[in-house]
Amino acid sequence: MFKIKINWGAKIALLYIAFVLFILTLVIASTTKDFQLVTKDYYQQELVYNDRINEMKQAAKLTHPLEINYQANNEELSIKFPEMASPEQGNIWLYRPSNAKHDQVYPIDLNSTDRTQVIQTQQLAQGLWRIKVQWQANQQSYFVEKIWVKD
Repeated sequence: MFKIKINWGAKIALLYIAFVLFILTLVIASTTKDFQLVTKDYYQQELVYNDRINEMKQAAKLTHPLEINYQANNEELSIKFPEMASPEQGNIWLYRPSNAKHDQVYPIDLNSTDRTQVIQTQQLAQGLWRIKVQWQANQQSYFVEKIWVKD
């Protein structure tokens, strides 16, 4: 039998080459990965997060909370606002955590007498969504966030 003897210097050189290849693989993998922040204006939102907490506390004090319902048969998302905090202005965000390209923003525009806004959801992808509703009423600001999974 033929035995190949490798001296300790060659073993160290092979170890260094393997290490360099490993590091290059990590560098290439990390530069080709698409990293997305939660939102594009993440840092600005973080600065006003204390205001968001106060808005959530105000919404929690409401005797009749904000109602969010999904009708799967006609693919409608209905958001009913409480009578004592009927919105004067505000926005509804449909936020897709897995892909920011799918995010939607709707200004609050109540289209019925029962303080309800209906959003058609046929164009929305299936999966996990976060519904964020921020509105002002009676010189108070309110914020509600709910998780919704579209089937």
